[in-house]
Amino acid sequence: MWLTNISVQVCLVLIWLTGSDYNTLLTIASEMILVPYFLVGAYLLKLRPARHTMR
Repeated sequence: MWLTNISVQVCLVLIWLTGSDYNTLLTIASEMILVPYFLVGAYLLKLRPARHTMR
């Protein structure tokens, strides 16, 4: 949890220092939320049972 808080604070400080607007913050937030979904999907593909065809 502390790693998430630190990363959010770093992003907020970087946006404040660069003078970016809310849309930039929204873009960064939407990109950051997609990474965990991708990792979970990749892990589930790894765990799926292999389908063997029996004759």
